[in-house]
Amino acid sequence: MRLGVEDVRGILRKTDYRCHICRGRLRLEGYGEGGEHGWEVEHSKPRARGGSDYFRNLFPAHESCNRSKGTRTSRAARREYGYSGAPLSKEKKAAIRRRNALSGAAVLGLLGRVIWGGPGMVIGALVGGILGHGESPEGQ
Repeated sequence: MRLGVEDVRGILRKTDYRCHICRGRLRLEGYGEGGEHGWEVEHSKPRARGGSDYFRNLFPAHESCNRSKGTRTSRAARREYGYSGAPLSKEKKAAIRRRNALSGAAVLGLLGRVIWGGPGMVIGALVGGILGHGESPEGQ
């Protein structure tokens, strides 16, 4: 499988430049390199199990993580590190933070309105928006 630079960048962006197995940081310059900072494109569903070269099946992984995963599923390999899914992209994390902020603002705004009236609604909405936005999109 031959990938261009833009393909490799797109695969890295899917996980916000993190290994999809251990979540360690990756650098574009480490692609195809061996050693401690080396990483490669990995098939989430291994080709040996019918996986394809389609973009949705390709994820970045440290060379060592990919080798230790072998033909196991990504879920099984991630479980060793306490994760069930791949890291989220920056775009997905930002969208979740926005949704959390709006939800927090709505809930605490309504609660503030019920308890303290109009001023409570404003204060509750502000606090809820701040707390909601600060919540980690990946639950960590």
